[in-house]
Amino acid sequence: MKTKIIKWMIGTFASILIILGGLFFIPMYLFLQFDKTKFFLLIGISMIILGGVIIIAIKFYNMTKHTETKHHHRRRK
Repeated sequence: MKTKIIKWMIGTFASILIILGGLFFIPMYLFLQFDKTKFFLLIGISMIILGGVIIIAIKFYNMTKHTETKHHHRRRK
């Protein structure tokens, strides 16, 4: 039971990373066209990549560990 909560927390954290990276850091880079803001873009991209990797890892872990299809709500854009 505890592992499910931990996985949910990690998943939420990963989603927050992606949202923050995509909706905050990259727009900040686009609005503030200074030399210093390259670092915002880097943070944004790395956050999105990190979040994506975490989510893929959780999905993969779920597939390999146990093939229960209870939680299959996939959000596609």
